[in-house]
Amino acid sequence: LRLPSFIALTTRARRRNKGYQALTRGMIAAAAGDTRYAARATRDAEKLLGADPLTLLLRAQTAQLEGDRALSEKTFSQMVEDPQTRLLGLRGLHAEATRRGDSESAYLFASQAQTITPLGWAGEALLDWHVRRGEWSSALEIVESNRKHKLATRDIADRQRAILLTAQARQQADNHPDQALRDAREAVK
Repeated sequence: LRLPSFIALTTRARRRNKGYQALTRGMIAAAAGDTRYAARATRDAEKLLGADPLTLLLRAQTAQLEGDRALSEKTFSQMVEDPQTRLLGLRGLHAEATRRGDSESAYLFASQAQTITPLGWAGEALLDWHVRRGEWSSALEIVESNRKHKLATRDIADRQRAILLTAQARQQADNHPDQALRDAREAVK
């Protein structure tokens, strides 16, 4: 009487194992840059595992290797919908936006990720955004946040802070010389 359920359980386990083997082969192929083999392994893994988070990651990486930016962005967008893969999806979308030169979208994706949890890549992206726009006080806040969350060493954070204070002092030199002097002195410290 238990034989049909035992056979079904065994079949599901075998299918899952084959799916994870295909996933492993695909990840290795994608990391090695073997587009054709990664695409075949992606198809196998999707057929055997469905929309597993790792299968989505493999699909996105394979699409990036193949140069299919639309599929890559679509897959990363699917990942953003799942709380388990949201940060990975945001990082992928950030990378795609950066690749196509859309700095505003890249900023929004990094900002979303940073509000979920402080991350090194998001902190650096936000710092770069604020520096390019000359928003020194916002950039200083990002540097402090990176130091506080140990995403940057104290030495690196101090050096970045000194650079930003110097830039801020130069910008304020004509209109607010007293504040510019205070910022310059703090940068020298």
